[in-house]
Amino acid sequence: MRFGIGRMLTGGFHLYVELTATAGNTENLNTALQSLSRASLASGLCHRFDVSQSQMDPDTFHLFESFTSKEVYPDHVATPHAQHFLSFVVPNYVAKRSVIFLEETPFTN
Repeated sequence: MRFGIGRMLTGGFHLYVELTATAGNTENLNTALQSLSRASLASGLCHRFDVSQSQMDPDTFHLFESFTSKEVYPDHVATPHAQHFLSFVVPNYVAKRSVIFLEETPFTN
């Protein structure tokens, strides 16, 4: 039996990322995240890439990414679109970033 977030995670390796845009760069970050999401899904390495914008703080975005395994993640990071995001977008448009790595764990009673 699984509870809570366990139902959302269906095996594999997942990332939860929170990004806050630098002043004046919310739209630039939003555009870059949409592009990153599309390219990541098209690569076939990432099978889920959700982007949400906070209603309470429009400068903050939340990402949820899923991969079949943690072994695939380095291949994703090595792609040109991920490298562009990490080397250009993050330094220029992101004021704050936190990443949580998740792996599904079976719940027991």
